[in-house]
Amino acid sequence: MQANREFVLTILAPVLVFLSGFLTYIFYHGYGILTPEVLLCILAIGLAGICIGGLLAVAGPTNLRAIGFAMLLFVFLDIQFRLVARIHDFLVVQDGRLLKYAIVVLLLFGYQLVFLGLRRHIATILTTVFATAILATAILPAQKAQFGPQPVAPVEVPVANLPPIIHVVLDGHIGIEGIPVDIEGGEALRDSLREFFGKWGFRLYGRAYSKYFMTYDSISNLINGKASAIDAGLVDITTHSGKPGWKPAQNEYFRKLADRGYRIRVYQTDYLDFCQDFSGKIEYCYRYPSSSPRLVRALDLPAMEKAELIIGSYTDKSAVVNMLRILYNKGRSLIASSGLPGWERKNYAFSSLGVPEVIRQLQTDILQASRGRLFFAHLLLPHGPYIWDETCRMRDDSDTWLSRRLDHEDLLSHSNPEYREKAYGIYFQQVVCTMSLLDNLLESLDKDGLLENATVIIHGDHGSRITINDPVTPMAAIATDRDYIDAFSTLFAIRSPEITPGYRGETRAIQHLFAELVMGMPASEEDGTVFLQSGQSIQRLPMEQVSMPVF
Repeated sequence: MQANREFVLTILAPVLVFLSGFLTYIFYHGYGILTPEVLLCILAIGLAGICIGGLLAVAGPTNLRAIGFAMLLFVFLDIQFRLVARIHDFLVVQDGRLLKYAIVVLLLFGYQLVFLGLRRHIATILTTVFATAILATAILPAQKAQFGPQPVAPVEVPVANLPPIIHVVLDGHIGIEGIPVDIEGGEALRDSLREFFGKWGFRLYGRAYSKYFMTYDSISNLINGKASAIDAGLVDITTHSGKPGWKPAQNEYFRKLADRGYRIRVYQTDYLDFCQDFSGKIEYCYRYPSSSPRLVRALDLPAMEKAELIIGSYTDKSAVVNMLRILYNKGRSLIASSGLPGWERKNYAFSSLGVPEVIRQLQTDILQASRGRLFFAHLLLPHGPYIWDETCRMRDDSDTWLSRRLDHEDLLSHSNPEYREKAYGIYFQQVVCTMSLLDNLLESLDKDGLLENATVIIHGDHGSRITINDPVTPMAAIATDRDYIDAFSTLFAIRSPEITPGYRGETRAIQHLFAELVMGMPASEEDGTVFLQSGQSIQRLPMEQVSMPVF
């Protein structure tokens, strides 16, 4: 009887382990559990768990079963808490590396010994623990991701006669002269962007570039009027409801404007937080997800496709799952006649899905209360995935939601010319959509009489990064001039009563342009260099400084 009970619990335990984590994820993101797509996810997870449990049950109460359960729980921990990435981050810092390796090995050895010691009862223990966890998730108030307007402390009324400042960061927007005109649509896009900014009276810097490959380095240096060679030197790790992210360690831009009497309204992702540590000056903080399955819920897609996107977003950050995907595909390719389906990694970030709504919110807020305020918006457009066509209509096949990389956003990976050309083709369309959204915004401000005295700043943070080889230190030897241009060439345009509009062709870093034109600092002597990441941003080490190719 006891053996039969343990046999059944062994089959049940993997189901409960993975359902527990998945349901926590769904509740955290506020996704209805009874929606067809979530029910399909639960069914798929249940079937996969039964298959794994069946294999473990057949193994019997042996060391093999204990090792299997240990691996099962390790996968769960990696999916839920990015365990492999945390171990990696712990090890990569140089100080005491040998000791750290020894600690990790001992902990993993001890972890396995526990499972071997409990091999006869491990199914009962896991079933009890994770059944309780599921029950608690269903009954107790769940911690949920907070998006939309965030609570802020009351602030003083802004100085009413100060003209509004509208500052828009377009994440991943390539510069005018960096656009590859050898790819279909590139030349037309370059000309239309010049026409757009000319129509609205901007000064446009066609050869602007960022000195940084990563957003947190680029914007954090820019708002402090600096160009530091220390990777992540001006940003700190932060969290939102337990989710890791970044925040600027300093913000001289906000401080200066606040001292002049401006009150600040921020529209930001949960990736880079500009609202923390600025209490009393932030009048309004709007947060939208850089990646969340809740963005999928309102889409007009089949339930099966939504289910695939939801499960993909849940498991996508797991190093173990991605390694299993790679091994599966390699094995499948070795057995040409197997007929097994491919296990492709799609784009599960959904970063650009929620941005049009944010722009509409920004437009409404500016029209309602403009003077004496800085409106600062970090928008994940035309950042991937490339979901929107030139009319801002969503592509109805999620398989076509490409991003800059074949394997979607992994640093230190390689692409190829065919994928690059394909990705650029739909990236161009997403840029056109972005400009149409901004055109609507500027049109509404113009009609309301707000644009005449306003300062409007629109710039990127880095290039499209649709490279073949990322220009980072480990791949510097194989990165081409075109890779550098794709990575660092970015947009910079400014409109103000004090600034003469027109097109400027000199090569300037956006960090220097912003310091000079917005923060009133002395013009920097342009050195024409960029900083190359080591690939391990948490180390806060000096980056390699190299020349930016002519473009």
